[in-house]
Amino acid sequence: MIQEIQILAIIISIIFNIAVILALRSWSVNIKYSLPWVAAGFFMLLFSIFPEIIEQITHTFRITKPINTLFFFAILFLMSVLIMVSVTIAKLKNRLQKLAQIVAIQQHQIDLLRVKTDPAIFSECLSRDQSDEQKSISDNTCI
Repeated sequence: MIQEIQILAIIISIIFNIAVILALRSWSVNIKYSLPWVAAGFFMLLFSIFPEIIEQITHTFRITKPINTLFFFAILFLMSVLIMVSVTIAKLKNRLQKLAQIVAIQQHQIDLLRVKTDPAIFSECLSRDQSDEQKSISDNTCI
């Protein structure tokens, strides 16, 4: 590797690691989600300082060029991050659905208590006949 490119790669790796650490310190990124980025920064720095490691990996896997090895591992890394994000989104979607159901049940219970405790609403609901009852349910006055 040309020395100027190696120095540039080391500087970029250090800047990347500092950015990840600052994001962790400011709590803008959860530790659970930042571990892959910390590992990526570590390997970027490692491969920048010792480029012969990536050349040895390239030779071991019989890949033609070291850049292909880097792209291969970068694609694997990004696919694993995408899987992790997809799983997290699915869990959050399920949690949001449960919370929405809980809020709807609690709102219904509040409406029932309001009808039972307010005599005017309670007597109005009792005086309605069967045909008006359907309308009152849609009006959310009587439950």
